[in-house]
Amino acid sequence: MTSHQPGNPNPSAESEHDHRLRSYRHLSDDVVPAVIGERAERERQALEERSSLRRFLYVWLFDSSNPQNYHKLFDNFIVWLIVLNLFALLIELVPQIHTTYEVWFHRFDVFSVVVFTIEYVLRLYTAPEDPHFSKAGSPRWAFVRNPFAIVDLLAILPFYLQAFIPIDLRALRVLRLLRILKLFRLLVPAWHEFVDRKSTRLNSSHVSESRMPSSA
Repeated sequence: MTSHQPGNPNPSAESEHDHRLRSYRHLSDDVVPAVIGERAERERQALEERSSLRRFLYVWLFDSSNPQNYHKLFDNFIVWLIVLNLFALLIELVPQIHTTYEVWFHRFDVFSVVVFTIEYVLRLYTAPEDPHFSKAGSPRWAFVRNPFAIVDLLAILPFYLQAFIPIDLRALRVLRLLRILKLFRLLVPAWHEFVDRKSTRLNSSHVSESRMPSSA
């Protein structure tokens, strides 16, 4: 019979730490720290690569303070896609048109949901780079709780729910109207930006007028 050592009821099971120590036993004392340090360096580089990709996506897609990126182009594309969804939803109310082009309406709906889903995932992924969420303990959780993010989620949720829950076509159309709320997420920041620029122009004009010499 095989005797077990006391205090070790399962000699075949070993911790990951013990496994690492055994794998390095054939190395000298000087080599072991070097191997561990090399592994830590690789992990650090991989983390920096992920962070740099996240930073790259945020700077070029969502950073409104960068005038050279694709932020406005991306937002304009989303706005026009939402407007087209609204028109498609209204046209679908005509039975003859909906019956004739039902396949194309469905394809456009799938395309829209794919785009909105990619947008939501990208915003969630880059949340730690966004100044509005980066200071939170969990930036992505702070993003999920944001009202605008909730609106984005509601815009795509009905499409996925119908795959698991039978939803009446009329109820589905009403839920698809929630996509219009996405306009508020895009238009409200644009309005604040417009107001800020207008106030900046007014302040600069007042400063220039105050510096002009008054006529006697």
